[in-house]
Amino acid sequence: GTPLVVYDVSQIRQQIRSFRRVFDANQVDYAVSYASKAFAAIAMYQVAAVEGAHVDVVSAGELYTATKADFPMERVSFHGNNKSREELEMAVDHHVGTIMIDNFHEIELLATVLEERDESVDVMLRI
Repeated sequence: GTPLVVYDVSQIRQQIRSFRRVFDANQVDYAVSYASKAFAAIAMYQVAAVEGAHVDVVSAGELYTATKADFPMERVSFHGNNKSREELEMAVDHHVGTIMIDNFHEIELLATVLEERDESVDVMLRI
């Protein structure tokens, strides 16, 4: 039969809050980030948003879902290998907080997109 997956929202909220308490108590500069690959759904993004978490997305589909959840784009990090021009354009157009760059081709693509739009974005380089 079809498998049933159940998420305990109260447990997820408790986990996020537990991490935040520990980091706050130790005066650590941090961001708790939900990995969308676990379950990219509007309701999950809404829980993460309410709890002050960030999210990692790895595709245009995950970014689209985050936008439909009205997730704060400044708390989105766009990861993913071999991102297309269209994905980078979407990330820039939606003003994601950070784009993770994986290779020289992505640097060139992103530079072109940013120049065409007269925009800027924070990036991280994965080596």
